Amino acid sequence: MQVAVRITDLDNCSEEHLKALQHPNIMTFWTVFTAGSWLWVISPFMAYGSARHLLKTYFPEGMSEALIGNILFGAIRGLNYMHQNGYIHRNIKASHILISEDGLVSLSGLNNLYSLVNNGQKSKVVYDFPQFSTSVLPWLSPELLRQDLSGYNMKSDIYSVGITACELANGHVPFQDMPRTQV
Repeated sequence: MQVAVRITDLDNCSEEHLKALQHPNIMTFWTVFTAGSWLWVISPFMAYGSARHLLKTYFPEGMSEALIGNILFGAIRGLNYMHQNGYIHRNIKASHILISEDGLVSLSGLNNLYSLVNNGQKSKVVYDFPQFSTSVLPWLSPELLRQDLSGYNMKSDIYSVGITACELANGHVPFQDMPRTQV
């Protein structure tokens, strides 16, 4: 079975980016094609869906520590690979952690991926603020939200992993009831 995922940011997505992210814990792509102004990415079917789907369906009060450990272990392995190759994910949350029928955990949600390597030079800090909806704010690190002259780096992904761990443990994301202007 195949699942199609749309990525709309054609300016920042290249075949080179897709090839650089081949790892067992990063969502693989069977084929990529464009139709009009849309980039279509065909990927394997993930039988258990996302960790968020599992929370909503089977674990509304949160998952066990052992299950959280297994899910985050796979996600962090994929994230570590991305970081080693100079990428910041910038969109880690339970809905972007997918689980296959055989239990393989894959990190998805690569539409806000940022490469620290530009023209052969690796940046230490990012000043770019991605186009997020306000629903993503609880997962974003304070340094990313600040948008100041200090910028942010790969450590912002680690903050998002921590928030995701809380989400998996409690069944909901911290600060979800807080007004978005106060997050």
